[in-house]
Formats: sequence, C-alpha cells, structure tokens
Amino acid sequence: MANKNPTEISLMKGLSVKLNDELLLTLAYFVHTEPHARDKSEYLYLGRVDKAVDLQAEADEMLKPENKLKPWTWKGLPKYDAVVYDKDSTNGRGSRWLSGKIRKAVDWDQFLKIVDGWNEKKQAYNDNAKYATEEYVTSDGLQIADIRKAKDELVKLAGKTLTHSCFLKSRQPAN
Repeated sequence: MANKNPTEISLMKGLSVKLNDELLLTLAYFVHTEPHARDKSEYLYLGRVDKAVDLQAEADEMLKPENKLKPWTWKGLPKYDAVVYDKDSTNGRGSRWLSGKIRKAVDWDQFLKIVDGWNEKKQAYNDNAKYATEEYVTSDGLQIADIRKAKDELVKLAGKTLTHSCFLKSRQPAN
C-alpha cells in the first residue's frame, strides 16, 4: 500500500524491551512508498531509547485535546510530517500505540526471541517476522554491529535514536 503523500511514512510493526528498571528501547519498522516512484521508497528500522516515564509523558502530551488531532511525528524521522499506523496518522493514535508499547514492554530474553522471528501465539519462529538486528547507526554516529549483543551500549543511549536502513532485494547494491 502506497503512502497518500510524500511526507508520511507507515509504521508496520514494533516492540519495546526493558533495558533496565527505567529505560526502554522501542524498535519499529517503517515503510514509505509512493505509487509509480519506487526510487522514492524507504524501508527502515528505527529504535529509540527513552526513560519509560518520559515516553509516557510524551504519549500523555499527544493525547491532550489541543494535540490529539495533530499529525503523529516520530523522534528521529525529521523527513516525514506524519506517521501512519492502522490508517490513522493522528497523535491520538500515536499516543495509544506508544502507551501500549510501554505497558507491553518485554524482558531482554523475550526481545531476543521476538527479533529472531518468534511468534508467541503460534509457539514457532517465522523468518518473515524477523527484525533487522545488525548495522545500526545512532543519532550521534555510533555504529552498533548487532543490537542483540549491545544491551549495555543501548543503556548508555538514553534520549537517542538508532537507525537501520533496508534495501529491497531488487535494489541491493552490487558487490
């Protein structure tokens, strides 16, 4: 499904993990596509490390009557004016999504299973459900080779974002 305009991006899936008693990593997969313009498509994983109380304060602010109908934006995605999830791009929807991720944050061991494609309901792994876990770059330029092995590094990234850009198989760079 293509985005309605070139300034929005769709949130496809996401999860959050407790890094310690106060910090969460929220990891999400985003897709931006435009009809008849494959060269403008973008596929990326974006993570953000936040104190749970700060993330909840952000969600609460988004839900205020004066903000609820404004476009939902995501820290670390300055190129896009709105995040679309479930055909809705308002702060109200974004607030509910973020609040859900705070409530449903998993522990580190469960996170490692989920990013490797684990489906709790089916009690099985699925290659299509895997998250990209390698080659992330933080908002200040730090390279993270594999987030599965970087829990201690992630704890030190409070307030920062990390990004992994993806290529379609048809657009893989030549070796």
